[in-house]
Amino acid sequence: MPSIQPILSLLGIAAALQTFPISRSKVSTTSMTNVRSAFYTVQAAVGNQQILNLDLDTGSSDTWFRSSLCTSTDGSCPLPKEFVASDPTIVDLHASFDINYADKSKATCEIYLVDFTLGGFKTKLPVGLTTTMAGFNNTPERDGLLGLGFNDLSKISSALHGSNANWFDSLGLTGNNQMFSVFLSLSEIDKGELTIGGYDSSKINGEIYYFPLSSSNSWQIDVTGMKYQIETQAGPAQISLKSMLIDTGSTNIYLEKSVADTINTILGAAYDSKKKNYIIDCKKINDGPDLSFVIQDTTFSIPSTYYISQSSNYCFTRIKASTSKIIIFGDLFMKAFYTIFDKGNKQIGLAVAQQ
Repeated sequence: MPSIQPILSLLGIAAALQTFPISRSKVSTTSMTNVRSAFYTVQAAVGNQQILNLDLDTGSSDTWFRSSLCTSTDGSCPLPKEFVASDPTIVDLHASFDINYADKSKATCEIYLVDFTLGGFKTKLPVGLTTTMAGFNNTPERDGLLGLGFNDLSKISSALHGSNANWFDSLGLTGNNQMFSVFLSLSEIDKGELTIGGYDSSKINGEIYYFPLSSSNSWQIDVTGMKYQIETQAGPAQISLKSMLIDTGSTNIYLEKSVADTINTILGAAYDSKKKNYIIDCKKINDGPDLSFVIQDTTFSIPSTYYISQSSNYCFTRIKASTSKIIIFGDLFMKAFYTIFDKGNKQIGLAVAQQ
């Protein structure tokens, strides 16, 4: 199983191991569905009790739904299940926005104000209803996206001249309840968890280590000097990029290309340009070495069963070359490590997940 090995200075121990008392009356846990080990969805009731399965995304800041207004040329819409835009409870805010993602998917949305209920919390929330979409034709299981990033980067907020469009902020949580946490299940038959207002200690094995955010408007931490360790081999896991995004909207770990190449070579994987993956012997799923990252003097170790996946006829690693200007640790990492997104204290907490 994954492990954490602290190598902390005396001055860093108190900060690294801090925990906070939580008012349990403000804490709510809702289940998440593991969709093909590619992404995780939660159910929300919207408008006149339309039930939608929304993909959690800490890497973006806007909430939108596939809607009956939508057209596409690649089959991204329409789908059998869409938000019905004629819902009499929603309010047209007469604004729109375009959004583009790193994987080249994109959407254009009209903005509406809706009643939004998730995890026992009911709020009014401005959201996007898609009018055009592309690149979502292979993910019919998600009816939209729940942006868990920061309002500063919200395109909806910008279109509404700075109004709050952030679902988590709209809950009005205060003090040490200004956090949400995720437990990502390993298998599709098991449920993950989104905990709002705190964290679920039953899903944690050992201590929680906290890392201050390196950005005022993104779930990033400083990884200057981060190293990798694979058995007896070690080296720098970052070269020019100094921040890492903890992103529920990404499946893989994305590193600078030279680092990804080096790690995969040590693991015994080779890049296949046709498959666009680092291909590896399927036997290594169960007997490959642990892959460890040393982040701010704490070592996070990931077993091969987590970082190697199998397609229909070959196996590949989930360690990829980043195409952006940031290192990204996605669901692969969060399956191994329970993650606390602590907005009130501007930090991220990590602990071995009790799978």
